[in-house]
Amino acid sequence: MKKRFESVVSLLLRNWMLLFGIAGLATFALAMSLSIGWSVWFDEGYSIMVAQRPVHELIGLTAVDAHPPLYYMYLKVWASVFGWSELSLRASSAIVGAIAVFFMLLIVRKLFSTKTALVTCFFVVAAPFLLRYDYEIRMYALVTCIGMIATWVMLRASDASIHSKKWWVGYAALVAIGMYTLYMSVVIWLAHLIWLVWRSKSENKDIGRIVREPYILAYSAAAVAFLPWVPTVISQLTSSALPPYMSAMTATALMNIISMSVSYTIIWQIGAWISVGIVVALTLFIILFRDIWIVASTKYKSGLLLLLLGFIVSIVFYTLISLPPNPPRFMERYMAHTIVFMYALLGVVVALGWRIGKHGKVGIFALVCGVLLVGGVTKLDQVGNYNFQRVQKVQAKEVRAQIGCEQTTFVTADPYGYIDMWYDFQGCDIRSYQPIPVTYAGGYAPMNGSSQLISTTDDIDSRRIVFVYFDDSTDTLVPDARYQKVGERSIDNTHLTIYERQ
Repeated sequence: MKKRFESVVSLLLRNWMLLFGIAGLATFALAMSLSIGWSVWFDEGYSIMVAQRPVHELIGLTAVDAHPPLYYMYLKVWASVFGWSELSLRASSAIVGAIAVFFMLLIVRKLFSTKTALVTCFFVVAAPFLLRYDYEIRMYALVTCIGMIATWVMLRASDASIHSKKWWVGYAALVAIGMYTLYMSVVIWLAHLIWLVWRSKSENKDIGRIVREPYILAYSAAAVAFLPWVPTVISQLTSSALPPYMSAMTATALMNIISMSVSYTIIWQIGAWISVGIVVALTLFIILFRDIWIVASTKYKSGLLLLLLGFIVSIVFYTLISLPPNPPRFMERYMAHTIVFMYALLGVVVALGWRIGKHGKVGIFALVCGVLLVGGVTKLDQVGNYNFQRVQKVQAKEVRAQIGCEQTTFVTADPYGYIDMWYDFQGCDIRSYQPIPVTYAGGYAPMNGSSQLISTTDDIDSRRIVFVYFDDSTDTLVPDARYQKVGERSIDNTHLTIYERQ
């Protein structure tokens, strides 16, 4: 039996590249399967609207929003090849999410060992928070992929045994690309910088030598490449284009991230069993991490520190930028590109904890984490791309299925509702109610000048008008005298008032 087990382990170790690829494919397949049936919500609809515009308009729209333009360029190129179907657009995120998992496994293998990376496979694949954004038609999976490739390139560049110049050039390019994709990718680059300086200090290099290190030149080159967009960043940070649902990084927000990461459950919804599981997992993680650190080699301590920084630096950064008098600047989705470090660290702690003989603690820790993660993926399958800021499920597909489009005009209470439903209502007559002319910025900017904005129903000739509004809607449509109210309906937090022409 022992020889057979050793033979299987040897086979797995020899085929590690294939197994990493299978882990990536599993991530892609799982993300795509979890996406089935869920509506394209506001942020995703906005992504598609922007990506369909000519390049100059695309750049102009992102300049008055809260994010840089590169993701929308990526989506435009992808869709020009693979089409604008929902399957294609969700695959554009799932494929880069799969690549991110593959590179994270390469990172773990380089920092530790092949065995450790193979143990980590489960934890980075059965990762509900990652999977949620692996099928979202937004930039989070792409920037995760860029961050993981950049981390691996940085490790290659910092390897003294190879000629590193070309690797540092590649790293600088990836840092700049990351910043043009998502400003909050800066937390990865800060984590890298802290780790690189720590390594330099551990080699007894003084400040004079550190500032001459090639990674300083790489960061400088990336900063120069990003410099032309800095005035736009400043304008975005000081304008109303910032999302209205941001919060500070409080203790509650931190616990919410932990809860969502392992169980995909909002903190105020977790029950007793999940709470116990999280407490047990956190306690055992701290104990095992300490035990591993005490006996770890310099190489392994370096690896542990890099993974820990990848997660912790983002928390510290979001806390600092949200301290008064600054406005809150954190949303849970801004952890999507760094949470992968935490998932990887869970697997590393299991592998190294077992290696140093902490079998009982590791067994309980792995079991609890496994149950929580699988439960989290199951919960994600149940709630889908839930909008945590508005506390509602996205119901565009349900509305269309229940009401139908024939001889019907849908009028949303505001541009949010229009963009939220627009993609799933293609082929239907859908308008947005605008009683007073407004020039929109941020996510509503694509609506400026749209013929779909209406202030009256005089030009509508459909047999039926369906007014769509949400709990926080402020405007109410009253159609002209041709139409009489015939009913109301609510689907979750989406409310419908139905009028028919007499």
